[in-house]
Amino acid sequence: MTRFARADGSIVIINRGFVPLEKKEPASRGEGQTEGVVRITGLFRAPEQTNYFTPANDPKRNAWYSKNPADIERAFGLKNVLPFLLDETRDHRAGELPQPNETKLTFTNNHLGYALTWYGLACTLIGVFAAFAWQRLRASRL
Repeated sequence: MTRFARADGSIVIINRGFVPLEKKEPASRGEGQTEGVVRITGLFRAPEQTNYFTPANDPKRNAWYSKNPADIERAFGLKNVLPFLLDETRDHRAGELPQPNETKLTFTNNHLGYALTWYGLACTLIGVFAAFAWQRLRASRL
């Protein structure tokens, strides 16, 4: 996670990508450091919500389990942090750190489960109606 200052004074929190633990310190990966004016392309990310199972963030170790710009702003005493994050997307050379493009966009595909559920409910309804009709016909004969 890196903070980038914009020309208007606001700050955007950028997830620049994967870095192994042994290269966590920026000084150990000089090729990935940037200076001056840069252009960033990335995926817009809304702040992540925590739940009962989410570990607490540890700003002292720079370990973030839920990415929330407001938490990062408080932890580092920043001002004017925008209320979203960017996951950087860019071309990179092999071995270059941080390694971007780690965000995976996947959507659940439960269509088969939904189809089986609704067809099962329809068949059950037909069975219930058949039992009802059979009971009515039997009662009318008596």
